[in-house]
Amino acid sequence: MKKGLTLVAVSVSFLINMVLWNVSNARANEGQPLFRGIHPVVNSCHRLLGGIVDGRWLNQEEMAKLLNGEEIYKFYSQTKEIGEARGSKAKKEVYISGEQGYFLNFGLLLPEEAFGISAEWNPLPRVPRVYTNQLDLASFLPLVKSLLDREDRNVDGLYVKEALTVDLEGDGQLETIIVSTNIRDKDIEAISKERSILASGFFSSVVLFRNGASDAFFLADDSKLVSYYSVPFVSDVDGDGIMEVYIVKTSLIAIPTFGFALMDEQILKVEGNQIKMMLRMFTNRT
Repeated sequence: MKKGLTLVAVSVSFLINMVLWNVSNARANEGQPLFRGIHPVVNSCHRLLGGIVDGRWLNQEEMAKLLNGEEIYKFYSQTKEIGEARGSKAKKEVYISGEQGYFLNFGLLLPEEAFGISAEWNPLPRVPRVYTNQLDLASFLPLVKSLLDREDRNVDGLYVKEALTVDLEGDGQLETIIVSTNIRDKDIEAISKERSILASGFFSSVVLFRNGASDAFFLADDSKLVSYYSVPFVSDVDGDGIMEVYIVKTSLIAIPTFGFALMDEQILKVEGNQIKMMLRMFTNRT
């Protein structure tokens, strides 16, 4: 009987010590990066966006200096892994704006909605549901209009260009991300032929919704410049379990002139109603 009591006492003591060790270890590691090392990220055109080093976000110029051409990248569409390749060292490019960027060689072609990352974690911990059917896309339009109405804004000819749902924070709550605009192919064609056209009345936005229309805000909104948005991917870029939103803004006015600087690319982290810009391809833009 005494031996049994001794065993129970030892077991309880062991469990208590294990709990105390885990708590102590968690406190010691608090604030430490989940993944160490160099983790660059590239877009579908093989341009370097920046990346993560020991838990810190670095812009493209900072990351370019660290790449040795031995990094292995996995490539993803919006919903799944689609390939793997070794990347080259970063090669500097100068664009028509005078800004510079960095290009990597991979020896493969990627779809427009794709990205590559050198990382050991799964950048798609929760797979987005991407809507492509026109009827499905149209069903999201009332949500966008409800937000515009709330701000006393009226946009003629508005339609939904892209829509997806995903649990960004892993809290069991789905977010809805909608790209809407009133810019159509005929407008792009007209402006690309005659850039002196006074382009007024155009609108494009990226909106995030939770709980229907009750909790909604703009991730990006452009009613002044002639440009439109897209969301090529939503991904956990830094390995913390929260999925970031990658937004591309394309200038219509500049379309006839070749150059990658026609685009502005940002990676945003959404936590609650807070929006943090983690990376911007051209860091000096406002």
